[in-house]
Amino acid sequence: MNSLLRSLLVLVVLLLGTSLTACDTSGDGPGGQAGDPGQEPETVTITAVATTWNGWDPDDDPVPETETFEVTEGDTFGIDVLTGVATFEVLSIEDGVVELRSDMELAPKNDPGYNYNDLVTEFTLRAGGSVVASTPTMDVATIVELTLS
Repeated sequence: MNSLLRSLLVLVVLLLGTSLTACDTSGDGPGGQAGDPGQEPETVTITAVATTWNGWDPDDDPVPETETFEVTEGDTFGIDVLTGVATFEVLSIEDGVVELRSDMELAPKNDPGYNYNDLVTEFTLRAGGSVVASTPTMDVATIVELTLS
């Protein structure tokens, strides 16, 4: 009977261990998140240069302010602009492409200048590239350049 009790105890321990592994949501086991087990989310570096200028002041000498952000998908970061803080959310990171959404409508830079008629909130950054946009004001504005390093 002693050996039967030991066998039952071993069986219970094995079943308990298997069920705990199946319920694991840490990403390290079979019940974890999709993708490679234990894989860390991709982190990218975004550099933001914000320059506020004043067209009414002939002595205006704008000074660019640079900030660097280490972000993963789902993170947010803020940039001080003329009208407050523009907050950007990282929607996705995949194959050197980062999709961002701003809580503030901005005028994208196109050739030959900024498009103040079609303001946007979504931006696509590509590795080694940048996106430039302006607050939708014409005489005094903040120009924001986002670069994916």
